[in-house]
Amino acid sequence: MANIFRRMTPLLAFSCFCLLVGDMLFGFDTGSFGGILANPGFVSQFGDKSAKGVYSISSLNTSLLSSLAFVGKFLGCVVAGPLIERLGHRACFLLLSVVSFIGVIIEMTSAGTGAGSGRLAQFIVGRIVVYASVGLVEVAITTYQSEIVPAPLRGLVVLSLQLFLTAGNLFATGVNRAFSTYTTSVGWRVVTGIQFLFPTLILLFLPFIPHSPRWLLSKDREEDALSSLKRLRTPEEVAQGCCEEELAAIHVALHSDVHKASWVKVFTGNNLPRTMIVVVAYTFQQLTGQVFISTYQTTFYKSNGYAAEAFTYPVINGSLGMLAVIPGMFLVDSLGRRLLFMISCGLQALWMFLLAGVGSKQTKTKTDDNAVVAFFMLFSVSYNLGCAATPYLLAAEVPNNSVREKTAALGAGVNVVWAFVTNFVLPYMLTAITFKVGYVFGGISVAAVLWTFFFLPETKAVVYQIYPRSFGDDNGDGIGDFKGVTARAQYLKALGIDAVWFSPFYPSASLKVDVDDVANYRDVDPRIGTLEDFDDMASALRTLDIKVIIDIVPNHSSNDHDWFQAALRARPGSGERGRYIFRDGLGPNKDQPPTDWQCFFGGSAWSLSGQDDGQWYFHMFCPAQPDFNWDNEEVKEDFIKTLRFWGDRGVNVFRLDVAHNLTKDMTEPLIDSEEATRITKLKLENGNGAVPHPFFDRDETHEIFKTWRRVMNEYDRPLIAVAECWVATDRKHLATLTPRNIEIALSNPQGQLQLHLGLLQSRSAQVIRHATRLGLPKVPPPVGNYEFLEANNLYLLNEGRDPAIDVESSLMRARAATAMVLGLPGSTYLYQDWEPEYVDIPSQDRQDPTFIRTKGKEVGRDGCRIPIPWVASAKNFGFGQGEKAHLPQPEWFADYAVDIQEADFGSALNIYREALRKRREFQGPETLEWVESEKGMLHFKRPGGWEVIMNTTKESIALPAGIIMFKSTQFKEDGWLPQETTVWTRNT
Repeated sequence: MANIFRRMTPLLAFSCFCLLVGDMLFGFDTGSFGGILANPGFVSQFGDKSAKGVYSISSLNTSLLSSLAFVGKFLGCVVAGPLIERLGHRACFLLLSVVSFIGVIIEMTSAGTGAGSGRLAQFIVGRIVVYASVGLVEVAITTYQSEIVPAPLRGLVVLSLQLFLTAGNLFATGVNRAFSTYTTSVGWRVVTGIQFLFPTLILLFLPFIPHSPRWLLSKDREEDALSSLKRLRTPEEVAQGCCEEELAAIHVALHSDVHKASWVKVFTGNNLPRTMIVVVAYTFQQLTGQVFISTYQTTFYKSNGYAAEAFTYPVINGSLGMLAVIPGMFLVDSLGRRLLFMISCGLQALWMFLLAGVGSKQTKTKTDDNAVVAFFMLFSVSYNLGCAATPYLLAAEVPNNSVREKTAALGAGVNVVWAFVTNFVLPYMLTAITFKVGYVFGGISVAAVLWTFFFLPETKAVVYQIYPRSFGDDNGDGIGDFKGVTARAQYLKALGIDAVWFSPFYPSASLKVDVDDVANYRDVDPRIGTLEDFDDMASALRTLDIKVIIDIVPNHSSNDHDWFQAALRARPGSGERGRYIFRDGLGPNKDQPPTDWQCFFGGSAWSLSGQDDGQWYFHMFCPAQPDFNWDNEEVKEDFIKTLRFWGDRGVNVFRLDVAHNLTKDMTEPLIDSEEATRITKLKLENGNGAVPHPFFDRDETHEIFKTWRRVMNEYDRPLIAVAECWVATDRKHLATLTPRNIEIALSNPQGQLQLHLGLLQSRSAQVIRHATRLGLPKVPPPVGNYEFLEANNLYLLNEGRDPAIDVESSLMRARAATAMVLGLPGSTYLYQDWEPEYVDIPSQDRQDPTFIRTKGKEVGRDGCRIPIPWVASAKNFGFGQGEKAHLPQPEWFADYAVDIQEADFGSALNIYREALRKRREFQGPETLEWVESEKGMLHFKRPGGWEVIMNTTKESIALPAGIIMFKSTQFKEDGWLPQETTVWTRNT
């Protein structure tokens, strides 16, 4: 918690809390009006005189006074969203202050000169105007706070509005009590006039409040947004480049044009269920009984035998309610929004049922009377603990950013409608059934608990990567296909994943060599299936609520792509060759490559055109994969066509292969290989983003992604992209920094994860894949990406013999690392369950172009592409019943077949299933807090009392207190954590 509060800078605290005086306005008005309704001076001025000469306000007028104000609040809520979209939050703060001034003036001038002389209609108009400012407050302040505070502080800060609201309410009840005996208009006018204080304070604070960085980004003011964010963050965060990373996080949620979507979008596609969550939460906020307690408690006390303390009890009630807000501010992040809302509504139901039961007794004892008062107060405590403020937080967090303000405004508007209804109806209900209204509100509270349990969703996801050729072979040709995936869809559902990511499956003449050389981006390789097979598979997965992710390879095509074949036939300088990167060779005969660059799969990065024209084409990976020229407009337009093609077929996410290498600068003179390698290594280190490189991590790439983002915005469902980015940590934000760009930066830092705690505890937002690789032999320090790749390549080259692998220890390390990764916030990517690595594949059976191009100096990826063993005793281990699998399956795979694994409680498969099932129990926001711990232990806390503890040493270490909810290895629970084991614990 201390680490979280260190992120609260003076300006951030000022910006958040000074505006909360607006919530005090609402709280003060609510609390003061409840007392004003019972104030003798107000009743005599606006009430009707009975035959006995006693003034009272009729049920109808009470209903009108209480309910019509919410018409103004509704208007304020509706206006707030568009106003913020157009002019920003600060303009909204200015407007609400002016409106509040006007409303209070109208209220105060409605007083007459004596009994029965008050102008009731004018006072109601004044309340409507004041509540219009309250509507502006509810939308503007909550969205502003949620947009300027770091995620770990968001729940605390946004829920602080309830603290200020109850503080205003408590202030009002105290003032009401002080003027409760005044029989002239002085009493209620003083109480009303105090409301001038709150808008005055807002106007004084306003010049010092910065604009929301999110709003600035929506206006394409990126430099201003970064500057604003740096003012709100600590010097340490600014120095470490965290502001750039946070702007990246802001763009993670930008599924459509920020603040610019129409109202229709609020009710369509994926926005609809999000909208309903906000609407229902606001509905329950009003219908569970808070109006009964906040507005009518004073008059209820006076009319039901508690007149002597009718103004005192609300003061006590307000004090307790305010105190209850404080633990709620902390519990919302520790327990999570969902659990806290359920607890709050459940307790409300309990107190309402008890209030109705005890209060409805024909004859009540003194103890019963005291219990009734206690139930009022306990309800207030329970309401303020969670139900009061959680809807504001949901409205700020749940909607997509394109409709955030509109959804919040709609939710607040619905809240106002229900407030109007309850305020209008409640006086009649109290007259008719008195205490039995508790049964009504208690029943609604129970409904709120049930709705929360069944319909308030989690926000984390697990993505499962499938290499189609190796998952399941339906037609028996030895190569996996889409029908093989469809037949095993229930297996995927049982695993507990949320989305499937398919490695490339496009037509390619060289399918046996690699899957990334694409001949047609809008078709399926016939050996994997047909477009109809893809549609059937995607439909089967959607039925099981599993999203579909496909791999797009925009850097290069196959050399048998129609475009490349046309380029080879065309003359130098032609439009056909302009789609790729062709250059004249060096030397008098142009028979030397333009540079000495080496491609990733070995050999020269340039190959002759074969047309005896002295030209060479560039291929970053291998000759079968010529790189596109992304300066060419035809290339850009064709990929837009590809995105729409798959988007129309129901794809949810695009994974962008080697997105960091998309654009190139081939301006001569070109640097040599040694210099290119030096710059590449340099750019992989933080602080070197501005260093120019001819083909690595260039900013022009993001202009292309902006265009793609606009295309994806055309779809109502969330259509996003995941970019593979092998770049420095401080450059990850460029995948998301510019408006309407790519959402997630996916990288493969498994080399740097060598149980290296310092790096694991860094601020990197990288998505971690292949945690099981940590089961390979450890790499001596210093551990970097190059060191890892070199050490493990040497290990694989000697077929796992040197160093000799400790199978038991390696399996424990792999499971511990996987459990640690699954405990992290955010989405997790898994590769075909547990990725059994076959390290000693015979050379003649290897297919990866890396092995072939380097003449065996690098083994490539064949070892993790061995077809999955499904049934130990079946042909090809159940992968397919026809020809042998395209890569050899070793005999020891039988021990790891799915049917064997399913029967073993402690198997890798069942460990995964249990971990994914338990992972869904993690409640609350996607945040974590690192815990200082002894050497060799990695320890972090998650919301809801969850903790993840990993022992990376060879010795047992003392286990912190907590109930063990999951463990990567079975062991006797005796207070010690065994070697190379991870546990998830929970403190209740």
